[in-house]
Amino acid sequence: MRVRMEHWQLLLELCDRNPELITNKFNGPEGKAKGHALWKTVTSKLNSLGYGEKPMEGWRKALTDWKSKTKSKAAAIKREMQKTGGGRNAKKSFGCKTESGQAVELRNKTPIDTSDSIPVTQNKPQNQVHDYGQGSGKENDCIEDNEDGDAEQRTVKKTKLVSATKSIRLRPQQTLHLSSELIQLNRETVEMFKILNANTESIANNTERIVSNTQSIASSLNIIANVLQK
Repeated sequence: MRVRMEHWQLLLELCDRNPELITNKFNGPEGKAKGHALWKTVTSKLNSLGYGEKPMEGWRKALTDWKSKTKSKAAAIKREMQKTGGGRNAKKSFGCKTESGQAVELRNKTPIDTSDSIPVTQNKPQNQVHDYGQGSGKENDCIEDNEDGDAEQRTVKKTKLVSATKSIRLRPQQTLHLSSELIQLNRETVEMFKILNANTESIANNTERIVSNTQSIASSLNIIANVLQK
């Protein structure tokens, strides 16, 4: 049985309502049974149009063949989306942040001058007053450097998190755009089938007229032949 435009229109509408028909992924413990029941309903609706019947596997094969024909166009759209997405910028941004992180590491590893044999600690003494002269100034410089390094590390981590979040937010938008392109492609396919169906019906009508005229001429010739024989 030939799949008509009416079949495709109904099938694509059902696919819009149930995307699992396209992806063929029925999740959950009862996914297989759910898929079988859904395809059984689809088969019943398609066969009820009155243009002939196909078994369930026949309709599934028709949809699979259609997907294979449109796969190349969908792949081209996906490649274009990947070119204009945020992947490359995110990679470049992460590269710069990595360099900043290395600079912070090197800064924190700078040796401390202890030529005056003065012990240096991270925590400032409390409730004690000591006059270490120049050594005390070096200790404060070291602590300030470490605090600056920690602040820079926190800034780098925060920037990485913001960039990663933006990249994750872009993915649903890209997927939605791709889905819109596929739906538009489905609609264009339906319109194409409508045009083909109209042309086919016009050709069939013209052929019927030619056959009718030919039969009329043949009948007239038979009448003339009978008259001449008499």
